Amino acid sequence: MGSTKTVRFNKEDEELVNAYLKATGKTFSQLVHENIVNKIEDEIDIKAYQEFLKTDDGTKIPFEEVAKEFNVEL
Repeated sequence: MGSTKTVRFNKEDEELVNAYLKATGKTFSQLVHENIVNKIEDEIDIKAYQEFLKTDDGTKIPFEEVAKEFNVEL
């Protein structure tokens, strides 16, 4: 088990979060963990895509050609 963090909500946000937890059956820890990890992964993906765009020369390869190269039947 890891460390404990505190999150402060105003009354309206707390009610929203509690209603969501009740509707989904998730714990608060599950909700926070899933969303933090997803956010971090999204930001890593965006950064990788931005780096890729710096070297992208615009070349496009038709899907059929890629499938043929990898011996995939369409």
